[in-house]
Amino acid sequence: MHGGNNSLASYATIRHPGRAVPRHPLVTAGDGRAFAERPPWLTQEDLRTYAELRAQQTRLADEIRARRAELMRRLAADAPIEPGAYHANLRSYSQRLLTKTRLTEILSEDEIEDLRDRVEPTQRLELRVTCRG
Repeated sequence: MHGGNNSLASYATIRHPGRAVPRHPLVTAGDGRAFAERPPWLTQEDLRTYAELRAQQTRLADEIRARRAELMRRLAADAPIEPGAYHANLRSYSQRLLTKTRLTEILSEDEIEDLRDRVEPTQRLELRVTCRG
């Protein structure tokens, strides 16, 4: 997929792994490239439902973060846990995080830029649904 191209030609490049034949029959674009026939409409209901679910996800993520912080604070203060099916404990672990700030403590700016230049970009596809109303 190239850039933010939202054409039907780019639609044909998005295929599920292991699927030998695209779901839609292929037709030829004016320049000879194959692309899938136009898929069904994305309805306003489809987009509204997705947007509402994402909003719920955001609210839930905020609530989970707040509850997690509170549980961790109380466990760290040795709060007793009510007997029952659920248990909780705090576990400490370490990992190496290679942030630009940490790397600049070790490498020069030129070395960091050299590393960035040697790493191939990762292509990602982002779905953004907005409401104008």
